Amino acid sequence: MKTFLNLQQLRLGLRILTVGLLPALAATSVAQQKNDNAYVVNITTVSVIDTKTNALTTTVAPPITGPADLVGAAVTPDGSKVYLTNAGFGAANTVLVLNAATNTVTDTIQVGNGPIFDAVTPNGKKVYVVNSTDNTASVIDTATNGVVATIPVGIFPLAVAVSPDGTRAYVANTFSNNVSVIDTASDVVVATVPVIQFPIAVIVSPDSSLVYVANFSSQKVVSVIDATSNTVKASISVGSFPDGLVLIPNGRKLYCANNLDGTVSVVDTTTNSVTATIPVGSNPITAAITQNGQRVYVTNLNSNDVSVIDVSSDVVIATIAGAERPTTVAIQPKTKDDLVQDANNQ
Repeated sequence: MKTFLNLQQLRLGLRILTVGLLPALAATSVAQQKNDNAYVVNITTVSVIDTKTNALTTTVAPPITGPADLVGAAVTPDGSKVYLTNAGFGAANTVLVLNAATNTVTDTIQVGNGPIFDAVTPNGKKVYVVNSTDNTASVIDTATNGVVATIPVGIFPLAVAVSPDGTRAYVANTFSNNVSVIDTASDVVVATVPVIQFPIAVIVSPDSSLVYVANFSSQKVVSVIDATSNTVKASISVGSFPDGLVLIPNGRKLYCANNLDGTVSVVDTTTNSVTATIPVGSNPITAAITQNGQRVYVTNLNSNDVSVIDVSSDVVIATIAGAERPTTVAIQPKTKDDLVQDANNQ
């Protein structure tokens, strides 16, 4: 645990305070390699889990100059690289590029202050990184690993998601209680959408029409934004202090990690109602889903483990130990062709 309160500590501190607190589909597709790993970020290391066996296969300790506060991770659509955010101050404020085949860091990119979470565009050409204490988002060109734009957003941005059609990036601004909508062609903010309180996580539906935002507060609400009008069209009641969000491939079920409750709410997105509540570990933070949509992985900050949920039964089928204050889990996203096929099968 190092400086800045350590951004993991700040993230957890925000919870305590509030208690008391893929390019457009028409663009070229990405040549894909199969990557069955889940990458779990643990402050100074990354746990690599084989999702076929739920075995922790290795722990990577990236070489870091200065404070180590690893927070976010995003896997490229081709499965070849993982972009890791290092929020530590001093010589940090960087994004590390992890080669997924060798589990070695091949590049280090300087971004803004306090980088938290990141997201890769569906064509794999850009990475959007939110810089919490700069109130900006950095845009990385994955061909050069250079920052090509810095976008002013709201106050204390913590999360970012790119729409599957690749046209928009959505940034959750925790202290200004809104979401910045970025046009990915111009890399400028084209709209700002007010939500409930302390937006801390965001995800976009597979057809890019809806944006789900977890409001980390006692009001227990996930806001649903209409992506066409950029207005909140619905509110979903979930558990206490909702955090990480993930959707199944057809978008019909939403999983929401409820940090204070130690549960995951399962939401039917056609009715915006909770159909199941799944007990997991202590202080669940983030979630990710396998490409086949069969398993959801949830990081539990205070129990130092990862819960594995079977999507067909909505029960925990495994608990993977070996993590240390895990904040993030990332899995290779679906490709353009996968998304088109999913849309055709709906």
